[in-house]
Amino acid sequence: ITSHQDSTFLWTEPKQTCVGLWLALEDADEENGCLWARPGSHLEPVRKKFARNPEYFNNSNVSKKDVPMMVFQEQSQVEVEVEVEETSD
Repeated sequence: ITSHQDSTFLWTEPKQTCVGLWLALEDADEENGCLWARPGSHLEPVRKKFARNPEYFNNSNVSKKDVPMMVFQEQSQVEVEVEVEETSD
């Protein structure tokens, strides 16, 4: 999965009523694939909101081109290592 903001996919209106979290089913570190995050990014505005578009999913004539990705500087990200049953939200 590329760098993204969880709020892109968990956006609710008229107010934010959805929370996402990640629960480790086993220890996760840099070697076996832990999460990466940018410190302070939770204070930034949501850059993009995901909206379900039935025409995209149901119409074979609609182009399925890739949506442009958000690009973040890899150097600004830090690993978030967790032990089994810890959460990262």
